[in-house]
Amino acid sequence: MVGEGTYGKVYKASNNLTKELVALKRIRMENEKDGFPITAVREMKLLQALKHENIVSLLEMMVEKSEYNSPLLPRSIG
Repeated sequence: MVGEGTYGKVYKASNNLTKELVALKRIRMENEKDGFPITAVREMKLLQALKHENIVSLLEMMVEKSEYNSPLLPRSIG
């Protein structure tokens, strides 16, 4: 984990295929009762639109409905 804020946690990771360093953001959903947080939608739309060397490029978005707390981290089941 490299950072944590009001809306989520950011993790540093490496793409297994390209070996490129990437950032993964896990959005907090605990307080959301009406679906996906509008703040996250705004952030994704901005990242899609902005292209600059000092701004992280948005490569992919994923959604997972899960009973687990952290879909990005390994976990044992059982």
